[in-house]
Amino acid sequence: MTEVPGLDVPAGRCTSQIGYWDDRRGCRALEGEWGDEYLLDSHVYSSDGLTVFGLHEEPGAYGTLAGKWLERQLQRRVDRQDWIRNGKLVRSRWVLPDTGMRVAQTISTNWFVRGAPDRATRLR
Repeated sequence: MTEVPGLDVPAGRCTSQIGYWDDRRGCRALEGEWGDEYLLDSHVYSSDGLTVFGLHEEPGAYGTLAGKWLERQLQRRVDRQDWIRNGKLVRSRWVLPDTGMRVAQTISTNWFVRGAPDRATRLR
């Protein structure tokens, strides 16, 4: 698990995570996801995540797959969306604009903010 560079996100709120399991009997698995401070707790079986089960390859092949997935994720565009009320920033979220997936958000006492964001900024 590592913080995603280049994003002004509260600590622990946006990480890229990769997990590899090998039961030593030839059953191996690999998962990758955008997450938070909890390791691999919100895996999504979609193009945003990495899921490999049952591939009969050496561990190095899984490392290659993980590295390529991570490289692709770090090259993706990220937008920050802000909601402003009475001149004050009350909530932000970070999304992948190509899929709309939320990768992070601020936690606010005013989390019932609805509607389109008041400001959107392309971070990368």
